Amino acid sequence: GLFQISFNDKFGTINECKFCDPYISSNYDGINAGWGYIVLLTKLLSVKYGFESAKYILIPEGNFSKIKNKNGTLHEIGLSDINRTKDKFNNAMCAYLEYLKEFLDYLTKENKIDITKKNLCPNINGNLINDKSILIESKDNLENWYQAMKFLLTILKFLICQILSNENEFYKQIITK
Repeated sequence: GLFQISFNDKFGTINECKFCDPYISSNYDGINAGWGYIVLLTKLLSVKYGFESAKYILIPEGNFSKIKNKNGTLHEIGLSDINRTKDKFNNAMCAYLEYLKEFLDYLTKENKIDITKKNLCPNINGNLINDKSILIESKDNLENWYQAMKFLLTILKFLICQILSNENEFYKQIITK
């Protein structure tokens, strides 16, 4: 597939981009590229299902992806210097989670995802995914961030599985007619 998602090790990965220690500058490219894939995947899923957020616009641009608040605020989803960009990065991740929560609610309301399987999908509540914060808070608290990123990737993998399942059913109905 186009998006290889793994969360079987300490860090979640998407297309071999690891969400590892953001306090080590040599990890920035991988983290930023990973977020680029997340934004691209989410944008593709949103377009497929005709979803438009009331509040945000996703702008997939690889390592320089952004999320724009419709009031004009632009959030860059990328790290360049943890001390200088951590708060901006945290704000961008929170904006993305708001977008994703709104998208999941839309899919549920429109019966686009299997409600009986939705309990397998991690729950988003503010900046938390299954009670783990998406925020990079301190070097001593990175385990929370690693787990939150793995939960985020679990949500995306869940959505991909739902789409493939729906497509499979659609084509099965065409073939049986």
